[in-house]
Amino acid sequence: MTTGDVHRAHWIRPAGLCTVILLVTIAHLLTPVGRQIQHDILVRLYYLPIAMGGLWYGLRGGLGTAGLITLMYLPHVIGVDHGTMTIGYLLEIPVFLAVGFLIGMMVDRQEHFRRGLEVQAETLARSHRELQEQTRLLLEKETQLRRADRL
Repeated sequence: MTTGDVHRAHWIRPAGLCTVILLVTIAHLLTPVGRQIQHDILVRLYYLPIAMGGLWYGLRGGLGTAGLITLMYLPHVIGVDHGTMTIGYLLEIPVFLAVGFLIGMMVDRQEHFRRGLEVQAETLARSHRELQEQTRLLLEKETQLRRADRL
């Protein structure tokens, strides 16, 4: 993989997240207020990039994606009269943040656990190498003792 490929790959995920958020927001803004089911579906589609942000980037990604979605979503909820559903749409925002937090926190904890296991595995491998070396030296000394005993 060339340096250019690595640089492009580094931006694919964030660009994909932003694109999905932008497309859902545009669809949300263009959907007439009277189409309640479509609005509900579009609001639920926001959870996909939140989950992906959390899975890919941990706590920062989950909360960052949820925060970006909140910034994109809030003007529509406040600026458009949804009638009795407005409060429900506003209550969706803390859920966005909670989902981003939970997914990100789980991913960060899993990563921390994985790093701990890697450290333990390296320590175990080092101990195993030392034990093999000591066993080799012990066998070598035993061979020398047998030779000395025969003499």
